[in-house]
Amino acid sequence: MRWAFVAVILLALLGCSERGKNGTSESNFSETKIEWPPRTARIDNSASSIMPNAQLKLEIPKTALVKYSGAEESVGGIFVPIAGRFDVSEGKLVSKVGPIEKEASFKAWGYVYSHGKNKEVIGWGPCLTSGELIVSNIFIKSVPSDRMVENSFNAEDFGPNYTLIKLEPSKGHRLCIWIKEQDSGMRISPSKAVTKFGSGEIGGKCTESIDSTDDLLFITAGYIGTTATFGDKKFVRQQDGWYYGTKKVSK
Repeated sequence: MRWAFVAVILLALLGCSERGKNGTSESNFSETKIEWPPRTARIDNSASSIMPNAQLKLEIPKTALVKYSGAEESVGGIFVPIAGRFDVSEGKLVSKVGPIEKEASFKAWGYVYSHGKNKEVIGWGPCLTSGELIVSNIFIKSVPSDRMVENSFNAEDFGPNYTLIKLEPSKGHRLCIWIKEQDSGMRISPSKAVTKFGSGEIGGKCTESIDSTDDLLFITAGYIGTTATFGDKKFVRQQDGWYYGTKKVSK
């Protein structure tokens, strides 16, 4: 009887332990209260030097153009890189707001997808993989509801209006710039497969809004598909907002 009693206790403890392993994540997600947008205010002293009327500028300068080359194929009437046969080298993106300036470097490229069941490729762009960048607060700004980019980076509030993005190559981080195709007048049938070799340079102003028809480069921080690590928490941007695990945390 004594051994049976001990066995029952051990089984009960093991059962509790297993439930903890399997249920902790879900339980924590449902019980965790998260301030939104997330804030640490740790670097607010630096951000306080930014005047309220300051304009955020994002640009690939002429002295640090992105260079690319490799094989491209037609997809849906546009040309996009072929994985394994296309390279991006050099180039920097400089962000400046008030007296604060940060820069990050390009070393990769990525697709822009339509968000939906088919996940179709609708564009591409070079990706930043190292350095730091200031952007508008990614947790409150609106983004296209039908575009998806697989970004990942560390994030921290830089005052209430901005986010400081940190990219670490060792963690496979990336933040992609979407290139809007210029209308060359040439039309490619979406059903016709065409392959070509492309090379060139990319530079100029980068905007955070896709509304302007004059701009060609769009930063995709916060787009659907973005994973932002904020302190010890990972937030993922889905179509209807930001999620922490299975819990929607954005308003």
